[in-house]
Amino acid sequence: METIISEIVNCDFIKANKVLEEFCGIVDFFSSEEEKLYFITDKLHSTKVAEDRISYGDWQTPYSLALEVCKEYKRKFGNPDIVIEPTCGKGSFVIAALTTFTNLSKIIAIEINKDYVFELKKIVLNYAINNHLNHKPKIIIYNADFFKFNLNILNNQISQNNVSSIALIGNPPWVTSTALSGKQSDNIPIKANILKLKGIEAITGKGNFDISESVCIKLFEFMQGKNGGIGMLLKNAVIRNLLYKQKSFSFNISNIQQEKINAQKEFGVAVDASCLFAKLGSNNNLQCKVSDFYNKQELNPYGWVNDKFVSNIQGYNSTKQIEGKSAYQWRSGIKHDCASVMELKLVNGKFKNRLKETIEIEEDLIYPLLKSSDIFRDQEQNKERRFVIIPQRYVGEDTGYIEKIYPKTFSYLSSHKELFDNRKSSIYKGKPPFSIFGVGQYSFMPYKIVISSLYKKIKFKKVEPQNGKAVIIDDTCYQLGFDTLEECNSVLKILESDMVKDFLKSISFEDSKRVITRDLLMRINLQ
Repeated sequence: METIISEIVNCDFIKANKVLEEFCGIVDFFSSEEEKLYFITDKLHSTKVAEDRISYGDWQTPYSLALEVCKEYKRKFGNPDIVIEPTCGKGSFVIAALTTFTNLSKIIAIEINKDYVFELKKIVLNYAINNHLNHKPKIIIYNADFFKFNLNILNNQISQNNVSSIALIGNPPWVTSTALSGKQSDNIPIKANILKLKGIEAITGKGNFDISESVCIKLFEFMQGKNGGIGMLLKNAVIRNLLYKQKSFSFNISNIQQEKINAQKEFGVAVDASCLFAKLGSNNNLQCKVSDFYNKQELNPYGWVNDKFVSNIQGYNSTKQIEGKSAYQWRSGIKHDCASVMELKLVNGKFKNRLKETIEIEEDLIYPLLKSSDIFRDQEQNKERRFVIIPQRYVGEDTGYIEKIYPKTFSYLSSHKELFDNRKSSIYKGKPPFSIFGVGQYSFMPYKIVISSLYKKIKFKKVEPQNGKAVIIDDTCYQLGFDTLEECNSVLKILESDMVKDFLKSISFEDSKRVITRDLLMRINLQ
């Protein structure tokens, strides 16, 4: 390092840039004379890069993993001419690409964090010092927000070379748009209802998306008409969403492969993630092969079978005769977002809320409550049983009646008005006080079949009234309601059959946040 510094210390930054580009490949190492002077001071070498993992969705890739991803890419697709790293961080993939790919002409990297950009430049320079580089591709690093960066700028970089293959390599941010909004981060794409969801769907969760998904879609659009491949670390849910949208977006992507990694070991996070490999610029492919990244053991492929999206192609083909439309309407449970006030337990004959307050209110609006965890255990064994206050019988119902008919309940709810007012979801804005969602006539049906959305094990449970009141389920569950026990038992017998359960397993994804959804349940043709 000292030799390089001695060569640039007495020349201006433009001349220094030429020296450094010839030595390590980085184009425009310095943007100003001040930056060059900062580089050659001792202060720089002790600088610690500030990290904000949440705002940047920032989990830096271990170099060993980046290297294996590049090696695997090379085995699958050969040597690329250009590597594009859209969110390069401190540059593990940049160094891995330099090490692995033997005929690169350019590496183009984009990074929003200015400190990371400078850290990357130092790392590349040190790499050049410690390794004799016979071949030095040009390394162009843009300090920019990927979502505000015009990728057409890269066309000029690409056209300067005789390019036959471009590799999209990297590890885009593992964070959702909602999480970034909560942190008031600037590192977020312009909000748009890209899924064209209906109003209530867009504001109740389906409009949330992963930032890495937006990164990939933007890159796929850029790669239309170009040849190359992708080797990117992504959450499994993102890979799945990209394949799901492939049917309507029709990107020229083929040979799609998902190789599962151990994110806990590699990054120290409990996330289901994989490396996505795919060929870009070729025929449109709608199915994905799955394997283990480390031992290459093949797992069940998934994707589109005709016009149906399934998690296990082989399993689906053996049960697809069930595919259809349910004659019964599956419904989600109650959503209130104020559990500390609304949810109660009966302890020694007294109702207590989550704030550990003992409350005495009229019992007409108190109903037995069933949550996801209750479906997998015998509720009768619980000494403390759950209950919930239901202030409305349908969405939007005026709650003014509570003050007149149930003054104790009104007083209790009003005493916690601030907690209700602080609910974050926009669905409560402009609604009557203490409003809930996921409530309707179906909520008060006497007999129900319920299922949790959260558990890998598929278990349907029959629910009967308790003390003359219908049992309410929360919004982590789905339900069918019946007027008679006989009809409930008949439908339950069908749903508990092995064929129905095998069918659900073939169309549901165990690593999803919600393994079972209403859309999946509505695909069961009970007839």
